[in-house]
Formats: sequence, structure tokens, C-alpha cells
Amino acid sequence: MSPKCPAGCMMVNSMVEFGGNDSVVTRQSAKHLNRLRAAFNAALQRAIALGELPPHDTKPRSELLLGLVLGICVAARADLSKESIGALAAGARTQVSEWAAPAHRN
Repeated sequence: MSPKCPAGCMMVNSMVEFGGNDSVVTRQSAKHLNRLRAAFNAALQRAIALGELPPHDTKPRSELLLGLVLGICVAARADLSKESIGALAAGARTQVSEWAAPAHRN
């Protein structure tokens, strides 16, 4: 990666760089995280409704997914290799696949 064009999510990069010192970034970061939480929660609820996931409290899983995405974004910002970032994503995918209802497991 070029120092002129750092990798990672622009919002996550801003949170890491300025979040504690800039009230605008802090406010926008909170909005961004809340949108991601809501999207993960909605996707998990939809999967439960479709029978793809067994009934479960979606809030903790939404938080876990949010943390995984943030971690992968920070890893990208840290300029880890594509293989390292891919391994993080693959590990997350493997664990999340364990949530599937028995009929939907590979």
C-alpha cells in the first residue's frame, strides 16, 4: 500500500486516528457503528425467519460481527499482507458458519 493512499475503511481509519479528539468524528463514528449493528441484526433476524439460523438472541452476534469487521478494517490499515487479512476473514467465516441451522450446514 502507498502511504498516500492508506488501506482500510475510511470511517474506521478516522475513528482510530481522530475519534477521541474530534467530536464530529466521534458522532459520525457512532452513527456508522449503529448502522452496521442494525444491518447485522436485520440480516441475522432474516436468516432466523428463513430457517437458516436457529432462534437466537441476535444482539450479541451482531456485536461480534461488528467487532470482526472493525478488526479486519484495522488489520487492513496496519498494512498486513493480503494473506493475513484473508486468514482473518476466513476464520470469521468459519466460525459464523457454525451458527447455521443443522439443515443449512455444509
